[in-house]
Amino acid sequence: MLHDRRDQLLSSLASRLQKLIAESENPHQEMERASLRLLEYDLLNWTPGPKTTPFQFAMTAIEENPLMFDHIGMIEYEILPEHLESVDELISAILPGAGGLD
Repeated sequence: MLHDRRDQLLSSLASRLQKLIAESENPHQEMERASLRLLEYDLLNWTPGPKTTPFQFAMTAIEENPLMFDHIGMIEYEILPEHLESVDELISAILPGAGGLD
């Protein structure tokens, strides 16, 4: 049950992240900035290349990321991806001490 809820949240976050990146003025810059923030908190061990698509980034950084799967399981508050209005806001919602988990 908990595993399914975690998978659903990661899928929702990845979908929202993909949409926000795709709609931004500079998608690659958004992906780079998001990856640096996730790297800083040891939640990602990969950076997007010049041909990385928003879909690839969202899948790699969020939905299929085992580090994120473990981290999301520790979050004790509700995250509503549909209410997150920017890439920065979404990343902040999941980062330890950066508006997210302390």
